[in-house]
Amino acid sequence: MCIKVSCLKFLCIIFLSMLILAYSVIADAQVVFAEAEKFEYKISWLGITAGYGSIESSVITAEDGTEVVRIKARGDSTGMLSVICKIRDRMESYIDMEKQYSLKCVKDFKEGFYKKKETTRFDQEKHEAYVNEKTIEILPEVKDPFACLYYIRAQKLVVGQTLSLNAYDNRKNHRLRVIVLKKETIKIGKNTYKTILIEPVLEGLSLEGVLEVEGRKIKVWLTDDERKIPVKVQMKITFGSIVVELVKPE
Repeated sequence: MCIKVSCLKFLCIIFLSMLILAYSVIADAQVVFAEAEKFEYKISWLGITAGYGSIESSVITAEDGTEVVRIKARGDSTGMLSVICKIRDRMESYIDMEKQYSLKCVKDFKEGFYKKKETTRFDQEKHEAYVNEKTIEILPEVKDPFACLYYIRAQKLVVGQTLSLNAYDNRKNHRLRVIVLKKETIKIGKNTYKTILIEPVLEGLSLEGVLEVEGRKIKVWLTDDERKIPVKVQMKITFGSIVVELVKPE
């Protein structure tokens, strides 16, 4: 079945939820944003290239003068996976640059026969989110997956530290915990990176099919510098592991 066996389904859950961090920050929550950034990634399963994704970021000014971070991401299947289940996922997030919480999130997913197009607008003062014609109560200063990692990258990450914050995705509130595990030097292709290894844990997230593994852990490697560029993500599933690796930073 397309939705259950497609490793690019993982792209929606992890790549677009844990890896979308494509903007520059420095420690102590002082944001230094570099406009017109773009990162490209390769998604592999059992050593086979299953797809590619990219993240683009920019700063725009809202009508009220608020500076807003706009993150645009895409994920596309390739090769035999596209023959079995063609995937073309797009997602955008709009984040208040100063307060670091979500303003709007737009999803346009096409995964085989499954399609989803949805826009969520956040009213942080009323603690409400509006999806189509539905109103959902949200936690204070709630963040979609993009805004969660925007906030995390703005912190000084210390080994042994655990960060907690209010998260929102798929019309549900969650608690996101991020454990800072260790510093590690890794090699991707011909490039060597000094990194900080973190483990995001999204409480209440339910995964099905090949992603449903008892005790599964998601690992994310960020460069150990002011930018904290995400260079690798890995998650064990029932059959092997999904690996997302940076192939082209700009």
